[in-house]
Amino acid sequence: MPMAQLKAVLFDLDDTLISWGNFVDTWRAQEMRHLGYLYEYVHEQGYCLNASLEALHEQFSRRVRSAWEQARATLRAPHFGVLVTETLSHFGLDCSEPPLSMAACIEAYRWGSYEGVTVFPDVPDALTELTRCGVEIGIVTNAYQTAVMRWRELHELGLAAHFPRSEALITAADVGYLKPHPYIFHHALNVMGTAPEETVFVGDNLSADVDGAHKVGMRAVLRLAHGRTPLQTMIVPDASVDDLGQLLQVLDEWYPGWR
Repeated sequence: MPMAQLKAVLFDLDDTLISWGNFVDTWRAQEMRHLGYLYEYVHEQGYCLNASLEALHEQFSRRVRSAWEQARATLRAPHFGVLVTETLSHFGLDCSEPPLSMAACIEAYRWGSYEGVTVFPDVPDALTELTRCGVEIGIVTNAYQTAVMRWRELHELGLAAHFPRSEALITAADVGYLKPHPYIFHHALNVMGTAPEETVFVGDNLSADVDGAHKVGMRAVLRLAHGRTPLQTMIVPDASVDDLGQLLQVLDEWYPGWR
């Protein structure tokens, strides 16, 4: 049987391509700031939101926590847009159409990159080499934000240019399932147009990334971000790397002649 060719590499996003290790804010402060943008937008559109920003945040946070608790049991992904419009609806606003439609609320929230969140220094060269050699690259993230929201972040970080196909940024929110559910991996393979044996997955989470990829027949590489060492579990990656330069060497061993 002929050896499979390398046609695509799929990456997790957070702590695989971008580092949150030096994030200087708290998550609560970040949510409050962006909900503040949404709060101002609602009032600018002439609506009366009979709640304080703190009350809005409390209701939103409660819904997010509940959604993630359910998601851990079902692998059905939370969706930021649904949660934020449900929160506004809780306070009596009609979010079924503009100017308070889901798309408008997502835009008003103004998700973006944050101080201290950076692209790992080894990432650009590795992505450039993969693309130079004709390998398709994509992102599969368990984010509850939509791809529209994460694209804005990638543009601000200077990473978007490496991913010319917008459909190659796949978020759990848009697909409906979290890694390691097979559905999101099969969806990614369909988007890339590649078979599992032609595709390698790279991520920092043994369960979500490595085990999930293995279950659909992909090889999986564990990214050891922030000096982490692999946990002793029954899940064993096909390779572990400290940086993506090492990933290219692993691919040389698995797919001789790919570059």
